[in-house]
Amino acid sequence: MYDITSKSGGDFLADEEIDAALTGEGDLPAILAKAGSGAGLTHREALALMLSEEPTAKLSEKLRREYFAGSVNICAPIGADESTASLKLRADGIASVGHRNLLLSLTDCADGLGADAVRALLSVKSGKRHIRRVDVSLSGETNIEALRGLCEAGAATIIFPAESPASDLAKEAGCADVGLAYCFASENYLRGLALLLMHAGHLTALGGYGARIFVLKRSSELPEDIFARICQVVRIAQPQSAIMIGGDGSEASLSDSATTLLLDPAQESPDRAVNRLIRRGILPSFCSACKSCGRTGAEFFSCVREGQLHNFCYLNALLSLKEFLADFAAQDTRIVGTDLILKELYNIGNADVRAIIVRTLKDIRNGKRDFSI
Repeated sequence: MYDITSKSGGDFLADEEIDAALTGEGDLPAILAKAGSGAGLTHREALALMLSEEPTAKLSEKLRREYFAGSVNICAPIGADESTASLKLRADGIASVGHRNLLLSLTDCADGLGADAVRALLSVKSGKRHIRRVDVSLSGETNIEALRGLCEAGAATIIFPAESPASDLAKEAGCADVGLAYCFASENYLRGLALLLMHAGHLTALGGYGARIFVLKRSSELPEDIFARICQVVRIAQPQSAIMIGGDGSEASLSDSATTLLLDPAQESPDRAVNRLIRRGILPSFCSACKSCGRTGAEFFSCVREGQLHNFCYLNALLSLKEFLADFAAQDTRIVGTDLILKELYNIGNADVRAIIVRTLKDIRNGKRDFSI
């Protein structure tokens, strides 16, 4: 039987509730009104919207800009290695092209090796190379002690498969931020969407706030337009959560729903990605300040609800982009990036804040680093 507050996956991810959501039944005018207000949607309401012919892209983009200021953070994936020494070596190579934020994939963290890996990654700092944030994506078994170890080692967000009930363990272990991941395939993508949003609703019902981030991936056979609509519906249903898409995701999602791009350096360099985003009118970001500044858990969601990320993430995007341009960018990227920063300065309405950012940009140009707001 479906029970959103139960800690049993068989209850809060009950098959019969998924089947009910897949009927697409709902009062569509009321759902659209609720969605437009930014109040979010239940899994049933979201599926009704998904299955309707109502457009979702413009509302998704509006909500993304309203709550997340429109910048797209760049993050690189990295898998666990046999030794922390080899892991650090690979991370140093990733950092050498400008990456600061990593998503560490772990199949098993129950033996404490996951915490060692996080510490090793966060210790990468040499010259301009500096790994500043590590999120962890789990795909295997875990326990409270292992999760506590990950958080104590400095992991920012612990991300679980949407179908796994283990996310409750992270809250019990004292982890402030939990994320959910799902790879959508051509078969049963609607079921996957229902499952993902039911899990997010469970987190909110138990903890007062939901998933910090959704990691949404697309299998090669799923059409991009369907994946883009999935991302838009997730943004509308969970407007205060971040959305990360992989490089195999829909390009449309970068402008209307996603807040983070998972960029494999083996497939595309950060320089090329930054150049591409800028030419599409998107502000790239390498910001990693939330955890170090205490914007985690309930505090983060409070900032999002109040529109305060415009005062933090947007400004930090400008500063982190300036640092990337100075240290890692090719000349063409540096030119278009500098033009974008100058244009964005005029969007800072508060003259005192604008003066602080201008002064900090000059400090970066003169060689100072590691600024955050």
